Amino acid sequence: MKDWSTTREFLLEIPKPIATKSYSPIAHSVFINELQEELYKKGYEVAEERYLHANKGQILTGNFRITDNTSNELMPCINFTNSYNKMRKASIRATAMVLVCKNGMMGSTSVGSYSRKHSGTALEDIRIKMGEVVNSLEAEFERLLLNVEEMKQIELNKKIIAQLVGDMYINENLIKTEQLSILNNEIHSSINFKGNSVWDFYNHVTESLHNNHPMEYDKQHIKLHSYISSKFNLTGNNRLYGNEIEIAELV
Repeated sequence: MKDWSTTREFLLEIPKPIATKSYSPIAHSVFINELQEELYKKGYEVAEERYLHANKGQILTGNFRITDNTSNELMPCINFTNSYNKMRKASIRATAMVLVCKNGMMGSTSVGSYSRKHSGTALEDIRIKMGEVVNSLEAEFERLLLNVEEMKQIELNKKIIAQLVGDMYINENLIKTEQLSILNNEIHSSINFKGNSVWDFYNHVTESLHNNHPMEYDKQHIKLHSYISSKFNLTGNNRLYGNEIEIAELV
């Protein structure tokens, strides 16, 4: 259930639910096929497609990694969610992927994202917004690249790392109990991120979220980026998580 797959056939074969007066289902194929077509029309090449599903495919999250030569460590992505059991809204978001570990990076932006309940004109709306999100992909990727460079410039000490982990777990419910041991292991013995920068810590956390349930995968990544952006005043931050950490505290 929590393993990423590159196989689309199983998901496309699942019957779409019957529409009712209050429920307007959206076929998985709208995201799996039509979204890729939209990317191709705009000149993007999909280098990799991955899917995470639950409840026998009733809940779906997926992402398309886009070929790009801008960075050797980050690639632009489109992430999406859908459900046939009303458990998740339909959504689409311009994101990024860290190449060395395939961890997600999902900023919070009104331009580069859209979500919609399965009701009324949901299908028509998601098709319209699909093009808008694809159009915003380049700008959102550039912002995330800037955030990476900003995070690399900020060094953390053990005290601040402990404060961040405690706050994220106890106060914000941003990481869950079963993810704490993974996070602790990454902080002390990460293979790919051995330093003490905010960027290293960010990837320690996303590694603990790597195989999350499709109900929570995108939500936790979005919350993480908003949290780190607020605490360290990164470009584009939405200040949802209180006061930023003063750099003087890190010395």
